[in-house]
Amino acid sequence: MPSRPPIISPIFAAILAAIAFLALAPPSRAEWRTFVYRGRTYVYAEDVAAFYRMKYARDGKALRFSTEGLEIKAVIGSKELWINGTKFYLSYPVVTMQAGPVISAFDLSHLIDAVIRPSTRRRPIELKRVIIDAAHGGTDPGREAQGEKEKDLTLAIAKALAERVRQMGLEPVLVRDADLYLDPADRAALANVGDEGACLISIDLNYSESKSSSGIETYALPPSGTPATYDDDGAKVDRQIYLGNVSDAENIALATSVHSSVAASTKMDDLGIKRARFPLLKRVNVPAILLRPGFMSHPAEGEKLADPAFHDQIAAAVAAGIGRFAKAMRRGSLQPPKQALKIADATGAPTADGVKAELAIEVVGGAAIDPAKVDLQVFGFDLVNGEQIDLTYADPPAITWKSVLPDWKATPKELLDFQFKLPTPDQKLVEDFGSRRFFGYVVRLIYDGELQDMTASQPNLDRGLHHFAPAFPR
Repeated sequence: MPSRPPIISPIFAAILAAIAFLALAPPSRAEWRTFVYRGRTYVYAEDVAAFYRMKYARDGKALRFSTEGLEIKAVIGSKELWINGTKFYLSYPVVTMQAGPVISAFDLSHLIDAVIRPSTRRRPIELKRVIIDAAHGGTDPGREAQGEKEKDLTLAIAKALAERVRQMGLEPVLVRDADLYLDPADRAALANVGDEGACLISIDLNYSESKSSSGIETYALPPSGTPATYDDDGAKVDRQIYLGNVSDAENIALATSVHSSVAASTKMDDLGIKRARFPLLKRVNVPAILLRPGFMSHPAEGEKLADPAFHDQIAAAVAAGIGRFAKAMRRGSLQPPKQALKIADATGAPTADGVKAELAIEVVGGAAIDPAKVDLQVFGFDLVNGEQIDLTYADPPAITWKSVLPDWKATPKELLDFQFKLPTPDQKLVEDFGSRRFFGYVVRLIYDGELQDMTASQPNLDRGLHHFAPAFPR
């Protein structure tokens, strides 16, 4: 297949331009005014505008935030949100209080900030692999329309995407490359093999009893404690933290880049970027989305979805979106911390019942180290019932330095050991805490009150820490 220039979404290109502008003009240090409504924390729309140095205007129920190259629109009483024309769905509707409209703090942190400042949310990551999941397969044919089975079409699109990914110089990994049935646990197990430099695209198709339904939509996992897009506002929400939630910010950044690219290329109806707790999205530890690029049941879209040329068009647009996502992730934090110490090495693989690990802490640039200013924070995590993550219920780890007094004077490296061990499970523990196995650890190295370095034994696991210490964007 001849290589062609990637299709670049003008919508996402505009968002990237706005990101560059925001990087040059740091957010304001305005104070957040908070308001608790129905047990949830909200922030005032005016404060959001001040923080991002954006102009703010209200016209009845319509809200508009704008700056050079970036426009955000919202509607009071609605979950719908538009960023440079791309449609998103908030977890909670915008509401109005006596002092003005307010936006949920969850949506500010997990959607708005993640979309307009994706590279500020994490350390740099080099994307190396794209895991491509073709929905259905084998004994699960999916829907059937116009003589085509969904399982065959998703696989055809997945294979076209794999070729496009290969042309980008990345490694494509097909979860299934034949007519096979795999349950969500098997698909997740295949996706979770390897290092952190990966993302997952699951290809599914839409179907409706109404033949007029049409368009594309993209799904990311809802943050813990927030509803899915189609949940009622007052419905009981799932507060479990799933493995997929470690990548909340990256999930929505990936959804933005891919969805806007496909929408711009295909010119299909934009049904928006939505949230759903699909089994596969809950179980993977890499940034992941589910893309539905059309309705099999729609006469015109169904015909296009059976066309190999359209498969390649979708694949080229998805690949372009992945490229934009990779670029944003490669930038990482705009201001890396000044280091006096770093974690030079970590050995010791977790097992189901715990881990014994050794760390090498190395001085950077010959700095003089005061041992009293060194702090090590070690977090253990369990995998609960095969898909949730939680802080381990093992005893706190015993940390043992190999030197009697580690001071980095005799050697540039000092070594330490730590160990987690889960208690022997019994029926009572399982009833109280779920079926658990030790999953991994995260180590944060602090010197003189400043974060110096961090390491995790599982890909991306360090990104799960914010669930246990949430904060506003800063």
